[in-house]
Amino acid sequence: MLRSGTYNKRGWIAWHELPFAAGDPAYVAECLERAGSPADSWPDARAAFVGGEATLQLMISWWKRYQVADAQRLIVEGLGQIRSEAIVSLMLDMSAKSRVKTAVRAWFQTRRDYAGPILEDAAQSRGVRASLAKKVLERLGV
Repeated sequence: MLRSGTYNKRGWIAWHELPFAAGDPAYVAECLERAGSPADSWPDARAAFVGGEATLQLMISWWKRYQVADAQRLIVEGLGQIRSEAIVSLMLDMSAKSRVKTAVRAWFQTRRDYAGPILEDAAQSRGVRASLAKKVLERLGV
């Protein structure tokens, strides 16, 4: 495995260095999990790329911890490049609760062919998620 990060006494590298680790997705996910939160690091899609699905799921679960609009915008621009149902779900959450709703709406517009069927499935369910999906679909004119 190639690791360019600086080790600490606990034997793992810091969150902000994870995008530069390669070759062992489980290690990247483990380091991110040990960190416990994004701390003062900005969201970086490269960590999800090198860390795989487990890392992506952790990063998605932390999006609300980024209170600054610029950080949330980086989530839309960075993680939004990943083609995954989990990202569509993230953007659905962000469409209601983020500080960058306009960027999220634009994300859905540019990915309507991909996200549309996923949103239609979500709209068939019940609860808050279904109503959010219906609102986004309505905005998209689907």
